Amino acid sequence: MAGFFKFGISAMTLSKKGSKLIVVNGSPYRYAVSPDSGYMVLVVELDNKPGQRLRVTYTYEDVTCSEAGYNKQTFQITPSIVEKAILKGLKMGWRPSTSGLKDIGFDCTSSEA
Repeated sequence: MAGFFKFGISAMTLSKKGSKLIVVNGSPYRYAVSPDSGYMVLVVELDNKPGQRLRVTYTYEDVTCSEAGYNKQTFQITPSIVEKAILKGLKMGWRPSTSGLKDIGFDCTSSEA
C-alpha cells in the first residue's frame, strides 16, 4: 500500500493537485487513484467538507505483449466506475460528511467494476 504515500493519498484531505472532482446526485466528491502491481486503490471523499473516506481496491491482470516485451495495464478507473463506487459506498453506510470515522471500503475485480 505504499502507493498511498507516493500519490499523496495519506494526507488529511485529498489535495486538488493530483485528484479529480466528480458530482454524484448533486454532491461534489474528490477522488484519487493509486496504482500498484496487480491492484489499484480508489480513494473518495466529499469535496467541500471531507469526513469519512471511501477506499475501493480493484484487482486486475496485466496483459503481456510478447512482441514488444512488456506488460500493459488495460484496466482504468473511469468516472463511471467512480460513480458506481460512490453509490455502492453510500448503500453500505459510508458517511462522507461525518468526520472522525474510520475509512470504509470494499474490494472489486476489474470485471466487477
